Amino acid sequence: MYNIIFYGLFDGDGYRGSRDFEVSIGSTSFVETCVLRDLFISVFNREPKLRVYVVNKNPFRICFRPYVRGSRYYTLVSEDVLNRISIEYPIEYLSGLFYSDGSVDAKIDRRTSRYRIVFYGIKFHIKPGRHRIEKNDRYYTISKRIVNAISKLGIKPRIVREHGRIVAYAISRKYKIIDNIVLKYGVNYKYSMYKFLSKDLDLPIALFAIYLDYWLLNRIAYMVLLNEKFQIYNRYLSKNYLMFERSIINKVLDQYSVLSKDLADIDNPWIIWDYINVCSAEDLEWLARELLKEVKDQYWIFKEYIIPRFRNNMRRFYLDSLDLYFSNSLSKYKS
Repeated sequence: MYNIIFYGLFDGDGYRGSRDFEVSIGSTSFVETCVLRDLFISVFNREPKLRVYVVNKNPFRICFRPYVRGSRYYTLVSEDVLNRISIEYPIEYLSGLFYSDGSVDAKIDRRTSRYRIVFYGIKFHIKPGRHRIEKNDRYYTISKRIVNAISKLGIKPRIVREHGRIVAYAISRKYKIIDNIVLKYGVNYKYSMYKFLSKDLDLPIALFAIYLDYWLLNRIAYMVLLNEKFQIYNRYLSKNYLMFERSIINKVLDQYSVLSKDLADIDNPWIIWDYINVCSAEDLEWLARELLKEVKDQYWIFKEYIIPRFRNNMRRFYLDSLDLYFSNSLSKYKS
């Protein structure tokens, strides 16, 4: 039931337009965009078109938005369909929702002099005001679907509130079924972070996989599809970082035997994924392992070049995790 995760991804990052009957899902993940291409073909029986644009809050990356238009596609993501899917296929629905609007639930415990990582489980976020939630009734509808899906699995979620309003539902790691929710369908870099927190993956591989999917592979597509804006915003990145990035981009292209001329003047953006075939979380981890073999002084590279590319609200967690790992406090995570 792989194609069912489409509906969870849609409830998290999707758009349904009643005027032009557009159905689309936005993502900045290179891997997820490839997955979405396959899911659109599976659900709608046609390849989607791909719109790309600069993300204003982070102009160094772009957003990919696969889409189809037509009334028959519009009806396939109606509220009735989404409600039914969330109850009949709770694991697949929640898996899609985790990879779109979910997160791992973890923090660094600083109550003692020896910091440690505490892994609580996973969260499904729901916040009003997002483009997918046009009105308050959408907020409550999605919230109800999440509760119904979790309840179908026999789990009582923890409710997370901010200013008295529900903003997330959390599932504790004591419920082993969350492994199925996250690991059965690896859609993007969250898969690798979950595996690290579950002690199944080394932190350097997890961090490099996140960097590739969240940043570097996105930047390759950016460079090819919107080169003028790519060059403009590059002025705000340090020359040393850009030299490092260029070296990794060259290694990625070499890994897939892609020449720069192959990506010049392409008329169909999906060709990028045909050349750089990183279309699953497993592909991503394999590429991270291969590239890390050639990275010297990993601690410094991660601290100075890679983690600063991540979201502001997660940098402290990753930096502290890095310090713990390389100080041998997390030796049990090492292979």
